[in-house]
Amino acid sequence: MYMRSYEPIPDKPMPEEADEVIDEMLAGRPRAIDLAEMVAALESRREAFTRELASAENEVQIREWQARIREVDAQIKTLQEEQAITGFVENSIRVSVNRPRHEMDIEFDL
Repeated sequence: MYMRSYEPIPDKPMPEEADEVIDEMLAGRPRAIDLAEMVAALESRREAFTRELASAENEVQIREWQARIREVDAQIKTLQEEQAITGFVENSIRVSVNRPRHEMDIEFDL
């Protein structure tokens, strides 16, 4: 039902330069790992809502819990999409910063 969670590349410590570039590009928006934590919190909330729905005693309560679940599902989907995009940006920056200098100096004859 949900997108697969993004996992950042943890292979080596990130050079300070990459960290600074990522911060600049994100302009104060959360990192992918922070978004993953937000998704996990919303998934926990959804589980609680599902338990409440199961114990709802009347049609009004059932509709209220179903609406809350739909709302949290939409929030989870939005954060997962943002996490995927942010993760792509972060990894692209890491690859660029870690690329050997001689590879960046190659000129192409078109």
